[in-house]
Amino acid sequence: MFFNKGRYRDLDRDVLGIAPLRKRLSQLLYTHLKRELPHVQQELNEKLKATTKELKGLGQSRSTPREIRRYLMQLGQDFQKITSPPSTYFGAVLSDDPVDHVNNTRRLRAVVQYSNLQFARQMRLYGTKFRIIGRQDNTTSPPEAENSDEEDETVDTPSAATSAAEAENSGEENENESPSNQGYDEVKSLQSSKTREQAIAWVHEILQRSRGRELPGNFNPMLISQIFWQQSEPWKALASTHVDRIAKYCAVFIEALLPHLGSPEVSRQIKIYKVKPALERRRKRAHAELANIIDDKQRHPITYNHYYTTTIQKLRNKKNAETMEKLTKKLGRAVYTKTNNVVHAVTYVDPAALIRNVADGALELDMDKFSAQEALDCGTSYYKDELKYFINVVTKQIIERCLISGLADDVISSVDFGEMTDEQVSALAAEPKTIMQDRLRLETHRATLEAGQEAFRSALGTFL
Repeated sequence: MFFNKGRYRDLDRDVLGIAPLRKRLSQLLYTHLKRELPHVQQELNEKLKATTKELKGLGQSRSTPREIRRYLMQLGQDFQKITSPPSTYFGAVLSDDPVDHVNNTRRLRAVVQYSNLQFARQMRLYGTKFRIIGRQDNTTSPPEAENSDEEDETVDTPSAATSAAEAENSGEENENESPSNQGYDEVKSLQSSKTREQAIAWVHEILQRSRGRELPGNFNPMLISQIFWQQSEPWKALASTHVDRIAKYCAVFIEALLPHLGSPEVSRQIKIYKVKPALERRRKRAHAELANIIDDKQRHPITYNHYYTTTIQKLRNKKNAETMEKLTKKLGRAVYTKTNNVVHAVTYVDPAALIRNVADGALELDMDKFSAQEALDCGTSYYKDELKYFINVVTKQIIERCLISGLADDVISSVDFGEMTDEQVSALAAEPKTIMQDRLRLETHRATLEAGQEAFRSALGTFL
């Protein structure tokens, strides 16, 4: 009766009453939900994605000893995969800095190879305590003898030697840009130069102090030892500097690698309790090996390499060649010939006169000076022979064996992690309580969102 009064009388009978109202409200609710549910689902997906990302940022769960051990063993396997030869690198080379710059240490093998070559070059440049300049003709011996045996005995001109020295010393050295050129300044400043005559006088003094029962004109074999020991004094400093440099490169390489393998907290703990002690042990072992090699160097000279006698013969042949050159200039006379109206000058040397002058050439009457000259040549030859050996033994036996080889197993080993007790692994890599609480909160939140997602999928299936 209520809907028969007033304005209600004009309304359609189908929209009046509880039943039509219920139907109408249901249609409105359906339309609203159909329009709004996709937006709600999108918001839910975004929250789930953000929660998952935040949870992933916490890393692998390490709440129990078993989880911690699994985490550490995986970290050790990843470390060994990267640091095992022949790769020993990670990431991409993004720096245009010098090879041995700190930005390029992630390519450890390349840096070590480059530094070994630099060490060999520095040994040839500054390995001698005295750099002997000139021979009888006052020319200058080269500051650096390269790999060729022929170049070891060549005589360079003063201008060429000066150019080589200027090229070596040109420019200011930057600590960050060229570490391999550092550490040699002290040794470089200690190296002094001697002329050939000054070197002979120096050897003469040693000869007088070490004279035994040998006949005049001969020298005590121990004289070679004295010459070699004094000339090779810088070797220890150069090699020790090189060992410390490679040890530093290994440390920088591992410290840069750790953050790529584990969380910052775990990386810091592993660096303190595993990496630093292991690297220090390896560095001390390398220096102990170097000390043994230096001790061997201080013993009486021994060599079975023909290079020693070959070098002596080359030095003597060079002296003879210099003598022949002087006599040729002295005895030569110009002979002029004319061919096709062109005058040619040819130097002619009488062979008989040349032979007589060679036979009657100047002889060294000072027996001690003669012995000193011979001893200097023998000492120089032995030094060159031992220099090659020393460079090889430092780079192979010390650098490779003690610092590079076994780097993966000695520093971070998955086997070591597997043998640790629960207390040890927990102390090394257990999650902080705050991280555990955050992980529990995020996992609960993620489970709620995933359940909501499933409910939305069911609801959308009904509405679509």
